Amino acid sequence: MAANDWGSLIAEEVQELCNREDLGSAPVCQEEPSGSTVEHPDAEDAGSAEEGALAELRRLAAKPLSNPYVGLKPCPSGGYEFREKHSTKFPQIELQEGETDLQAAYRVAAECRQKGLDAFQDGTKFVAAQDAVDSWGQGILALHRLRNLSARAVSESDQKALQLLQGSQPVQSVNALELVLRLNIAQALIKLRQHESALSHCQAALDLDPKNMKALWRKAKTLWALRCPGEAKDALEDFLKVDPGNPAARAMLLEIETEELKRKAKRVGPKFALDAKKAPRSDRTATEANDPAGSVESRILFCCRRKRKQM
Repeated sequence: MAANDWGSLIAEEVQELCNREDLGSAPVCQEEPSGSTVEHPDAEDAGSAEEGALAELRRLAAKPLSNPYVGLKPCPSGGYEFREKHSTKFPQIELQEGETDLQAAYRVAAECRQKGLDAFQDGTKFVAAQDAVDSWGQGILALHRLRNLSARAVSESDQKALQLLQGSQPVQSVNALELVLRLNIAQALIKLRQHESALSHCQAALDLDPKNMKALWRKAKTLWALRCPGEAKDALEDFLKVDPGNPAARAMLLEIETEELKRKAKRVGPKFALDAKKAPRSDRTATEANDPAGSVESRILFCCRRKRKQM
């Protein structure tokens, strides 16, 4: 199928998810003529086995994600922006002999993954990372194509659905490949210092696997690079729940706390900031709530110091 058709399929995805009909109704079977009492056990067994196989294929078929556009920013010129100011077009998906559309889309996504790995390990840092982002982005688009086709195949009649879904990759394999692509593209975007884009792909990876250590770690790195200390701490705490005592995570927590202490010292003075750090968080909250005069006094002292500097 041509690339312009893939763009229209992706653009219609949200509307299709809302308008998709319920597929749980059983097919209507014709009744046998009255008086016909001949039974065909072999044919019935074969039919029930085929229905069971089709039901299993439908159950394992890849479905569109709940939020399929995380990390995908449409470009006015066509395609999607995976890295800043660059449009990534849909990959060409050509059928090989004996392949279905679903098998071809999965094959192209796997090839894009390998192409990105080869690019990332070759050449200069920024150019290699840029080429890798483009390849992995095309792999993600190929998987979007696969999910759309799979959802349409599930809604087809029994015979056509069996023909389309037979031999396709189960949803677990599709999700596993997308998880790898999302993790890889986040790492490349971190090297390109495009942290906001990297953060969206980390979140997409966590939607697929909420306890993935690489996704949690890279999310914490991007949040701290964006100087969001509170959210970075939350991501590190989630990481430490999966890997308690990780030295790198604890080192980053210490770095964040030290940086916050320095900033607070610039605002309120080094002695007050050091005392605030030594006091437990619960004690500080209770003290501020029960003794508002103390906080007012500190503000007055701060204002006096500022006035002396101005004079």
